[in-house]
Amino acid sequence: MLQKLTLLFPLWMILSGLLALYAPESLASFNQGPLMVAVLACIMLGMGLTLSVEDFRRIARSPRAVVIGFVAQYSIMPLTAWIVAQALSLPPYFAVGLILVGCAPGGTASNLISYIAGADVALSVVMTVCSTLAAVMLTPLLTQLFAGALVPVDAWLLFKQTFQVVIIPIFLGVLLNRWAPRLSCGFCLSLRCFQWRAWFLSVQ
Repeated sequence: MLQKLTLLFPLWMILSGLLALYAPESLASFNQGPLMVAVLACIMLGMGLTLSVEDFRRIARSPRAVVIGFVAQYSIMPLTAWIVAQALSLPPYFAVGLILVGCAPGGTASNLISYIAGADVALSVVMTVCSTLAAVMLTPLLTQLFAGALVPVDAWLLFKQTFQVVIIPIFLGVLLNRWAPRLSCGFCLSLRCFQWRAWFLSVQ
């Protein structure tokens, strides 16, 4: 049952997007600091429980994939956003918003989709951390280049949220998986019961 609910992730994403569009006030309380951080951290902890130290050693031995992903993140995405904005002749405020999204780093959603698709979650997590830390410099520069607007980035807030939402939960999940596999298994089952509800909130 949970597997079927998980595979319907695109449906939950569409439904939550429509709900946020037509009734934003119903979800506003979920998008407030501590609650959303806790929800995203829970999702990442669940993914950390499926990873091991060896997964990250494998990534470290072959950093080429991380480099390719990093370069693609900050070249293909901003350029595509700019092309779409030009092709559709978007008003300046829409164009800047679209380009800003294209210049933003990867986030929890990319790790989540990698997990659901059965892709390399460890690689996705490493790429998320690398692109997020680099966003302090690259997001303002690329936004200025493609949109002509300088968008400041709060470096400390970005760094803190990366630790809270990605690094610490993944680290705890890997430790539980390594040193307490039986506890990890039971905890993972409990988290999965909660995660599909959390995913609904995380995409709104």
